[in-house]
Amino acid sequence: MAGTPAAAAASRVLATFRTTDDAWEVTLTSAELHSTLAGIVPKGVFVVVALDVTNTSALSDSFPYAALVLTDGAGTAYTWDGKTTEAFQSNSFYGVNENYRGLHTSTVFASGDLVHTVVAFDVPVDATGLTLSGPGWPAAVPLGL
Repeated sequence: MAGTPAAAAASRVLATFRTTDDAWEVTLTSAELHSTLAGIVPKGVFVVVALDVTNTSALSDSFPYAALVLTDGAGTAYTWDGKTTEAFQSNSFYGVNENYRGLHTSTVFASGDLVHTVVAFDVPVDATGLTLSGPGWPAAVPLGL
């Protein structure tokens, strides 16, 4: 991964589920802390979550990155860092389908397409007990950070 891990806490398959509307199958494959990402320095530390997402609906759609919420153990919610997420994606990530080289957060995925992607959050260095949730997720997913 780009950037310098502040305290890498990578895991394999934190969770796999379908959203309640059956629009997405989501597998969270890792969560890591980074002190920089794509040349960007956070105010605190970046939490980078890697996901495999499959569009399981019958329609083409973009993944709802902006609706994802990271929450710490104290109940403070953090929204994604769109600028950092997009910079990291455009430099590093790709879809299984060659059509998604240079993935962008507004990329529209065809029905059935699987894409490897990431989302970044800028959180205070002392934030702990982090969970990730999103629209239609059956429950918040503990990240082990």
